[in-house]
Amino acid sequence: MARLSEHFDSSEFACKCCGEVHVDPELIQRLEKARTLYGKPMRVNSGYRCRAHNQAVGGAGESYHCKGQAVDIAVSDGRDRYLMLTALLNAGFNRIGLYAKGWIHVDVGREPAMCAGWVDCMDKQDMGAKMSAVSNKEEHDELHIDHN
Repeated sequence: MARLSEHFDSSEFACKCCGEVHVDPELIQRLEKARTLYGKPMRVNSGYRCRAHNQAVGGAGESYHCKGQAVDIAVSDGRDRYLMLTALLNAGFNRIGLYAKGWIHVDVGREPAMCAGWVDCMDKQDMGAKMSAVSNKEEHDELHIDHN
């Protein structure tokens, strides 16, 4: 177990299948800033994934988890989600996924070159009625935001 920053160590990012760890330094830098802004521990659900583990959990074929550029963080309730999301945005993350199952995905992927956000909800019909800007995708509903 190696210390990656003040609040994170390598074991939190290890693949649950094989134990390998690959973490992009930019991801750690932004997570550390978000952790400081958030003011309390952040529990990593999923960090690096080897190809076999990514396939086993149904991850995207070109998942940023397999490049060490993504992390899923557990959130307990709506207020916690709001506070964490605010900290992540203020830390410079612009690729963020909100999942109804209780976690937030962030990555430092460089493709596409625009900011991206998506919402995965239990009832996609209800979500579609509420957010006309969301286009239905097979894996999740995706809302792209271009801040340029």
